[in-house]
Amino acid sequence: MAQEGRSLDFIERVSLAVYLLVKGHPFQDGNKRTALRMLINCLRLAELKYTGRPIDLAYSIEAIAKSDPSEKEKLFLEFAGFLKRHLQRRDKVA
Repeated sequence: MAQEGRSLDFIERVSLAVYLLVKGHPFQDGNKRTALRMLINCLRLAELKYTGRPIDLAYSIEAIAKSDPSEKEKLFLEFAGFLKRHLQRRDKVA
């Protein structure tokens, strides 16, 4: 997976998990909401926060839902790139 022999970084792994939740339909309803919540929680645990527009994140997850399954790797890597452009470290609170 990913480029030949390269392992996925943290954001790529989280992006793959989002993709699998959205496309795998493990729940009867709420798969996109569950994927979004999982994403936010993973970012929080890694002391990261999404700084982009919430609507852009929603559109990105919707695009995954509507995508062709044959484009899995392309899509989750594009989603990872999107996230990386819109992340910053959380401020530590004393």
